[in-house]
Amino acid sequence: MWSNAPLASPSTFSDAELEAAGATLAGHTDWRLPTRSEFAGLIETACADPAINTTRFTPGAKRSFWTAEPGGGNTAWSFDLTFGNDTLETRSTRKGVYLVRSVQIGLFANGFE
Repeated sequence: MWSNAPLASPSTFSDAELEAAGATLAGHTDWRLPTRSEFAGLIETACADPAINTTRFTPGAKRSFWTAEPGGGNTAWSFDLTFGNDTLETRSTRKGVYLVRSVQIGLFANGFE
């Protein structure tokens, strides 16, 4: 489950992690930053600027967004929605933040989903 719009203000990587951990959206409190592969799944390769489905997602003013994956040293991975490419950025850079949560599938009393 994804947030359909990024958080209101651009954040450093550390602030993005904190904002995700404290977020309450749609009645849920288990939001997090997306992995690199999860974010890659949002990229619309036939589109550019933004390279995302704008019917489903509102890109906002920022075109670059954090993922949950740190790089080496003081870097972390992000995605630029201009062309949909991922890149390593310094963690102090301010980027947009989309949130994702893992939907839990429960079992019914009979053991079936």
